[in-house]
Amino acid sequence: MIVQIGDQSDVNIAAWAAEIQSDYGLPTFVAARLPFPPVGFDESRNQWPTDALLSLLEKEHGAEIDKELIVIGVTAAPLYFSDKPEWRFTFGSYTMREPGSVVRMHGVMSTDIMRHKDGEITKERLSKLTARFLGTLHCGFERGNVPDSSPMRSSVLSDWDLDAIDRGSWAFPTRPPKLDPSRTGPSL
Repeated sequence: MIVQIGDQSDVNIAAWAAEIQSDYGLPTFVAARLPFPPVGFDESRNQWPTDALLSLLEKEHGAEIDKELIVIGVTAAPLYFSDKPEWRFTFGSYTMREPGSVVRMHGVMSTDIMRHKDGEITKERLSKLTARFLGTLHCGFERGNVPDSSPMRSSVLSDWDLDAIDRGSWAFPTRPPKLDPSRTGPSL
C-alpha cells in the first residue's frame, strides 16, 4: 500500500504503484492521502522526524500492517532520524517487527533530498530507493558489503549514492524472481 503524506508530491503515486506491481509482481494499491500529524515537526530543523510519520502510518493503517501488508508512506517533506540528530537528513526509514506469527512492515520515504530539476531523475531515484526498501521488507535481503551498484549496499548517504544504484544489480547470483501473485505473504 502506498500512502502520500502531506499535500505536495514529486511523483505520480498511481504510476509508482503500477511500476511496483509490474517490476516486483506485488499487488499494490494507493490509499487515501494523509495529512501531516498535528505534532512532531521540528521547527529548528525545518524537518519531520521519521518516527512521527511512521507512527502516523501505524495509527492510520495498523489493521493493514497486521494483515502482513507493507505500507509505505511517501512525502516531499524533509526527514531526519530523531535518534540520530547529528545526521542532517535521511531518505527514509522503516520498521519491521514480528509479534507472534505476523511480520509487520511499514516505512516512509522522502523525495526532498532526491529531488532533481528533471522529474524523470527524481522518479528513477525513488525507484531505486523502492528497490532498497522492498529488498529488505519483502525479500528479506540483508544490507551489507556489496558493490555500490547494488540496492542492498550498506548505506545510501547522498543522491550520488542513489544514482550509483542499478536496480538490476542485487549482488546475488541472479536477480530476485518476480513473486507468484497467488503466494501468500506481504503485499504492498
